[in-house]
Amino acid sequence: MSASRPPRLAAFLMERIAACPPALLGDLDEEFRAGRSRAWYWRETLHVIGRSMAGAVRSHPLAFVRAIVALVVVQHLAALALTTLQFAVLTRMVPGWIYARYQIYTLGLILVSFPIGVLASWGVARLHGDVRVPATLFVVIWSLVGIPMTDMELRRLWANMPEARFIPYFVTHVLDILGWLAAMVVGGLFMPVRLQASTKKT
Repeated sequence: MSASRPPRLAAFLMERIAACPPALLGDLDEEFRAGRSRAWYWRETLHVIGRSMAGAVRSHPLAFVRAIVALVVVQHLAALALTTLQFAVLTRMVPGWIYARYQIYTLGLILVSFPIGVLASWGVARLHGDVRVPATLFVVIWSLVGIPMTDMELRRLWANMPEARFIPYFVTHVLDILGWLAAMVVGGLFMPVRLQASTKKT
């Protein structure tokens, strides 16, 4: 019975990200039950999502650019606030304990920054509902490409990786980056928004 079911994740992504109508989902489901492969279903999923994003950008180009700018601004403001908090806490630590507490503190900071990132990206997505998917994915992909080239702390830690004592700092720094990007994906793609909210603004 389970073998005749289409991939649930693929169907979920089409429904949530591409706002795929039930009729199209039903047609794809029938094709799959008629003998189509899981690879075919995933190809159709990517096609539906890609077509939905391209249509959104063509229909609302100004909103797309505005959403990207808003996400970048929110990202930098949140990073500035978290960095300020980080130094405020670290300066209060006793120097002899700073290295022992740093990893726990950084992991705690990641846990704090995640809901902040979710709320920030959700706020942008709610105001730009029609283009939230392509704008969020654009910023996330751009960040994945750009951060290794622009993050001086990441590059410094990477250069010192042969020394074992730098490995925990490198790992926590990478987790901090990935946690923030994951928060943007959750808030920008999967949190419910009213898609009509951006119609009046475009």
